[in-house]
Amino acid sequence: MTCLHLWTLSLLLATGVQLSMSYSGCGKPVTSDRIVGGQDASPGDWPWQISLRRGGSHICGGVMIDSQWVLTAAHCFVRPYSVSDYMVNLGAYKLSVPSGVMSPITAINIHPIYKGAGSSGDIALLKLQYSIQYTDYIMPICIPEANVQFPSGMYCFVTGWGSIRQGVSLQSPQTLQQVELPIINQSDCDTMYHTNNPTLSPNTTIIRWDMICAGFPDGLKDACQGDSGGPLACKWDGSWLLAGIVSWGFGCAIANRPGVYTRVAAYSTWIKQFVPQFQLTPAVITPPFEPSGSVCPCHTHFLFLCTLLLHWLLK
Repeated sequence: MTCLHLWTLSLLLATGVQLSMSYSGCGKPVTSDRIVGGQDASPGDWPWQISLRRGGSHICGGVMIDSQWVLTAAHCFVRPYSVSDYMVNLGAYKLSVPSGVMSPITAINIHPIYKGAGSSGDIALLKLQYSIQYTDYIMPICIPEANVQFPSGMYCFVTGWGSIRQGVSLQSPQTLQQVELPIINQSDCDTMYHTNNPTLSPNTTIIRWDMICAGFPDGLKDACQGDSGGPLACKWDGSWLLAGIVSWGFGCAIANRPGVYTRVAAYSTWIKQFVPQFQLTPAVITPPFEPSGSVCPCHTHFLFLCTLLLHWLLK
């Protein structure tokens, strides 16, 4: 643990803030360091994954980002709709086995530039009726600042309860699925979508500024129907960061048609408008001190706080 972290914890202790030893911050599952071509997740692996329900049935995935806020895809809502028609299931694992917390929502905030399937702005921010207590199975993922870039070839995970093949639903007990996919940069992804697509003009841009792709040139692994709104999560500086949310694609796991996700970093400022206190994860984390062995490399006036906290932690 760096001395900066110790100093932060010292301040929390001094002000009487209660610390949960199981919740160590966004994007840090306690339990772990179908989706087409995926496998069963383990309970608690992806504690930010939610199931969006309408009329009691799962319609989309989503992502917990705060104790009272969830991100999902705008296309999960078809007008006219009523907020009272929807519920959010947090901490779910097997959809056929009721578990976790079921919460009503009080607001559906769809980004104003969203025009329909395949357009920009395919993102919605849902406010839960009550603030949800974090557990080992319910906790938020981290959200990137606007300048965070996920490099091409970086492997990330997509999770959800969607179809395991085009038109083939996930069978009971409907266990949460996960699949690992590499990021594809926007220009390469756009080129792939033009491949074997003679009706499309070469000058037409398909993959827009607020989109990110993930998958393989030959398909085989992908998100599918029912996964919409769910997370594309990437390991980032010891935590999991939300790179994208499942938006659209051409079929499921088809060659040269990788999954397309709403690039969450493009909407971090918009999210902050609704949740001003929300803390975003920066592109580069440069600690003010370089740790050296077991010595606490703090500035002198922090040393006493560090020493006290180390004593407390080792009691």
